[in-house]
Amino acid sequence: METVTVNMRNFIGPPYWTCPKCGADTFGVMFINRDSYMRRCRDCWHKADFRLPKLKKKIIYLDQFVVSEIMKLNDPIAKGHASVAADPFWSELDELLRKLRNLQLICCPASGEHENESLLSPFFANLKKTYENLSGGVAFESGNAIKVQQVAALAKAWARGTDPEFSFEASRITHGELHGWNNKFYVTTSSYKEQYVDTLREEREELHDGITGVFNNSWKINKLSFAEWYDLEKNSHQKYMLRNVKIRHEKRMKLVTTPWLLSLDDALYSESENMVRMILNVINRETRSNDKTNPDELRNSFFTEFRMADAPFNKIGAAMYASIAIKAAGGQKKPPNRGMVADIEIVSTLLPYCDAMFMDNGCRAILQDIPQSHRPEGVDRVYSMNCKVEFLDYLRTIRASASPEHLELVKQVYGER
Repeated sequence: METVTVNMRNFIGPPYWTCPKCGADTFGVMFINRDSYMRRCRDCWHKADFRLPKLKKKIIYLDQFVVSEIMKLNDPIAKGHASVAADPFWSELDELLRKLRNLQLICCPASGEHENESLLSPFFANLKKTYENLSGGVAFESGNAIKVQQVAALAKAWARGTDPEFSFEASRITHGELHGWNNKFYVTTSSYKEQYVDTLREEREELHDGITGVFNNSWKINKLSFAEWYDLEKNSHQKYMLRNVKIRHEKRMKLVTTPWLLSLDDALYSESENMVRMILNVINRETRSNDKTNPDELRNSFFTEFRMADAPFNKIGAAMYASIAIKAAGGQKKPPNRGMVADIEIVSTLLPYCDAMFMDNGCRAILQDIPQSHRPEGVDRVYSMNCKVEFLDYLRTIRASASPEHLELVKQVYGER
């Protein structure tokens, strides 16, 4: 068996100060935590801890195509490198993002969509390295986990008879130290999941076939107002979820007599089933100590009155789908592309938690076409290539907002570079 020896002094790096104990100029930075860091002498091993002020970084979501272009920019042998390198926008964007991240001013969390899109690419390793470098090891929860949080707030308020309260603090839906000072290193693993690639492609095709069918057989044919489409789309999420629960339940009941035909997928609860179970559990918990409340009535009325329609993710998604429906009725011939369903999922779940998003032109156009009466808050924070100069200006304002004291502290912890 091979033995690996780790010398802890190798974790001590610049910028070096004069050690207060031995006088050598080897008092370097060893560990950086959320709001503190440790210096240690490479010679005498003297150590000292220093407090750091709490940070509040800007949260910026970068669409997969941005990750892909930055990857091409930094890989001279990547297909498409020449065209990306010829556009000064990408070089300037890459430099600004890196600088702002190093200055502890922004975080660009990764998402499940980054991983899924990268898995479908032949450049998975380079794409993964790119979005991890931008994120610093911070990642958003899955879209379903965010939906569960929001619907749980609705169920809790419904049981209590109060208005729902939603928290859009991004740290509630991320893994990693979102607003912490970046450590000098973070650990990552190779997570190429070859067994999921075919499944991902099949799911994408099914979703695209589904939205193409709705586009051609409903949105293009029915001449409804935006408000009418919006109301229909708001309620469709719950209808789809309950239909899925019913189908899964009926399938399990049929397989009771032939359990050997039960697959792992059949045995496990689906996302829709887990959502319903969560709603029922929340209402049960909130009404347990209230003798005057009928939990059965509350559970039933939560669904009959379509309370899920008021979840923020559902309202944003409904507005975006209604926007597409109006375009279809107005003569748009081509249905949304294969990535649009994923884009709507990303925007509807993450928009309230982000200070800015950089999406593709089609996605931003859908948001811009939503009437003011139904436009979600934060649409003006979504950028695309059609307003790329404005996005660079936005990033520059973040850089300009850094105080001299903050910049000096960054130098003390991370060095001049």
